[in-house]
Amino acid sequence: MNNGKVIFAKNLDLLTTNIKAISETLSDGELVKSNVKELGHSDFYSMGIKHSPNGLHFCIYNDIEYSIFRS
Repeated sequence: MNNGKVIFAKNLDLLTTNIKAISETLSDGELVKSNVKELGHSDFYSMGIKHSPNGLHFCIYNDIEYSIFRS
């Protein structure tokens, strides 16, 4: 999360949001509302997401298979 970009999966959808774009001050425990954009679609339900150290690639995976994406 070097540049504020967050990538997450919800069911089969891959989504992204930018945390640095939030300009309002928040108190501890408050919900954050941000703009969510769709990155793409996956062929399988993901169990996790791993990011490369340079932040250029990320991988979604489950018990059987994996897919590598470029962000």
